[in-house]
Amino acid sequence: MLRMPRIVDEIIRKPEFGIEVLARNSELEPAVVCRGVQVTEHVDPSPWLHRLEIVLTTGISLTTEAQQQAFVEKLVASKALALIYSAYSGELVPERVIEVCRQHGLTLLRPSPVVPLADMAAFINRRILDGHFATQQTSIKLYRQLVALVIRGASIQKILDTVLDILDFSQTMIIDREGIVLAETGQDPEILALMKHTIRSYRRNARGAGQSFQLPFDQSLCNVIPVQLDGSTHAFIAIVSSRALNEHEELMLEQLHAGVALTLSRDLTDNRWRQQSFTRLLEAVHMGEMSSVLVQERLRAANIDEAVEGVLFRVECETDGSHLAQLIRVLENELIGFTDTVAFHEGAVYFFVPDPSERLGEEIYRSLSPLRNPKVIASMRHSGADGFVRAYQEVNMLAQQQLNSVGFFAAESMDTLTILRSNHDPMLRALVARALGPLFDANGREKPELLHTLETFIRSGCRTGPTAEELHVHRHTVTYRLNQITQLVGLDPRSGDSLLEYTAALRLYRAGVVKCEDITDRTR
Repeated sequence: MLRMPRIVDEIIRKPEFGIEVLARNSELEPAVVCRGVQVTEHVDPSPWLHRLEIVLTTGISLTTEAQQQAFVEKLVASKALALIYSAYSGELVPERVIEVCRQHGLTLLRPSPVVPLADMAAFINRRILDGHFATQQTSIKLYRQLVALVIRGASIQKILDTVLDILDFSQTMIIDREGIVLAETGQDPEILALMKHTIRSYRRNARGAGQSFQLPFDQSLCNVIPVQLDGSTHAFIAIVSSRALNEHEELMLEQLHAGVALTLSRDLTDNRWRQQSFTRLLEAVHMGEMSSVLVQERLRAANIDEAVEGVLFRVECETDGSHLAQLIRVLENELIGFTDTVAFHEGAVYFFVPDPSERLGEEIYRSLSPLRNPKVIASMRHSGADGFVRAYQEVNMLAQQQLNSVGFFAAESMDTLTILRSNHDPMLRALVARALGPLFDANGREKPELLHTLETFIRSGCRTGPTAEELHVHRHTVTYRLNQITQLVGLDPRSGDSLLEYTAALRLYRAGVVKCEDITDRTR
């Protein structure tokens, strides 16, 4: 923990100074850093004072109560830290000086008359220099620690924890520009609410680039430090304290700012590298120039695990350059926790999500509703290099089919004619699984009464009478079974729109193009 010398305390405790405490501001002294010492006999010392200095005087020039009062008030106005009054010729400190110091909360000390003020001034200067040197050493050591952590890939939470080993702040938060918490101590929801509101007003009011500012918070101060990269604000550091920060604390917080900026820059560089690798992968697959081995290498470079099944998404909207940036930003924010690889390619944005939820595509589409005519297309689930190539073909085939449409479209729900024309094995398997999967039991065995009824019904020209005769059942039984099929699959065999799908699925299954295990694997 950073411990700055409490110079007033040290002066009081030093026996050779023989200090008598006549007035004391014990609340202020620990919170600030003494900036200097000034020995003066001027009636008005303020032109030589700056702030937070210890003033030494014998008071030889202060011959009237009015002068004494004015002298102390000038020190208070100049924000002096303390007054050491060595009364001339061993006399007592004037009562007026004591009264005004106590009234304004200015620490007043009377040393032994045998102690030269020059000795006290030398002691104070030496302790000030010691404190500054210790702070610089701590700052340099901290910076080296933070750089080492960034190089090792540490998180922003680890960066914050390392700085807070030196600084004692119980409520601290680092959030990104979208209000997502990157690191925190205290877990106070009120700070998060305050910071989210602050981010909105920060954008609206266009505050000075990177300038720190303060906000009132629960009888305390919330110090906010924006973190900028590439000319834009990427995050905010919020520190709640009961007082203004002293300059030594501000120096440590500058190191925190540097550590957060370095970490964000590292992650941004990593993301850009993965994004570039992903873009190059898409371009090469588009041109048909890559072998499976090269696709595997590019998948690894883009941080995509080829062993995990995932879905490739293609997103587009009517947009100009600014809306395109907004589209990518919305997607990046929406996909936090799902993927970190989003790339622009051939007029659309692509990203690969490992093992996504069933509703992810629809959720992404809803998040894009503020944009103009968004379209979200999802491939079927694939893994490995060959699977990625097939996923790319699926989303682009579906994009061509839905050229003038808006909404969410999944390759698994592509219309039957397009699937048959594509001769695309995964899509053919998905077609059969969609139409026939519910007609198999949990062990992958056919439900013969339903599957046979469906085949006979189609072969009989979709007429229940001939179907019943061939099956040797009552017409009502055929109708009951067809109703069961409709309920299980969601497609009515008696509808012209569904007939093609059922017919194609049955032929693919009976011809052995799609195996029983392909159907049941996709419906589990």
